Amino acid sequence: MANLYNITAPGTYRYGVIDATGYDDAINIASSDVTVYATSISNAGNVGVNVTNGQAVTGATPKGNVHIYVDLVKNCGFHGYQCNGMWKDVWFHNGHSVANGVGIKGSHGFTSYSGADQFDWTIVPWEVVTPDTEWRVELTDENKAVIRVIDRAVRVLDNSEWFLSGDYLHITTDPTSFTGSQCNAPTHQCTNVNFVDCVSEGTLDADGLEGHGFAFDGWSRDCIIDGCRSINNVGYGLSALGSMNCRVKGGSVFSGNTKGDIWLGANAVDITLDPDTVYTNYTKQTAVYPKTDTPFLMVPG
Repeated sequence: MANLYNITAPGTYRYGVIDATGYDDAINIASSDVTVYATSISNAGNVGVNVTNGQAVTGATPKGNVHIYVDLVKNCGFHGYQCNGMWKDVWFHNGHSVANGVGIKGSHGFTSYSGADQFDWTIVPWEVVTPDTEWRVELTDENKAVIRVIDRAVRVLDNSEWFLSGDYLHITTDPTSFTGSQCNAPTHQCTNVNFVDCVSEGTLDADGLEGHGFAFDGWSRDCIIDGCRSINNVGYGLSALGSMNCRVKGGSVFSGNTKGDIWLGANAVDITLDPDTVYTNYTKQTAVYPKTDTPFLMVPG
């Protein structure tokens, strides 16, 4: 199937009531400097509003300055509203996601999602910059950079033993056991994605594993939920996984969600809930492995 509307150039786009039956995404945005208005979207096979530019290359400039004013997205196969890929400064305003996730597993009402490319590394000892808390690590992809690393022990996905997120290297096991490995380094990261005055309710999920109202997902960074409500979703009201430095503010409410109101994975780092956030239950996964103080250098494998 194809998308119904593909936006590939800057501008303001206005739609009314959209029935996207027979299409993948109802609205697919792949350009910076875009504002979109629509009354409602229903029945897309994939995503209602999808801000995406696919698998961006390492070192590329993020696209951004996108504002979405789509009042209602309902009964779509996957997510209601999504920002996916290398974007910065994206706002979803006053959106309402209802009963999305009717056909595809892993669905969310609203989600920010980044991706990564895999690099090969070999790991050897390096100098301690600040014992116990800070390591110096050299990235060895084509961009070559020295970054500051804070010691945070977390569990990761895809059977990797560690991963990079923004300026941080997250260690999940004793690095003395490493003789060579691979790392999924974020190469197309969502930053400053804002969900403002949005509502997610009744999100479904084909395999029963997700179905979350809101998600800070896969290396999302500096993203914000502001004045939103997440109610009666089959998963969590908010799921944060592999993301960092994200915030919930503006008296956001999470209520009546089947799995729980808020769930923060062990590899979600510095997720802040403002004191006026309303929720009944909260789960924060803990790291499987203890922290390690061993510094090391990464060089090409």
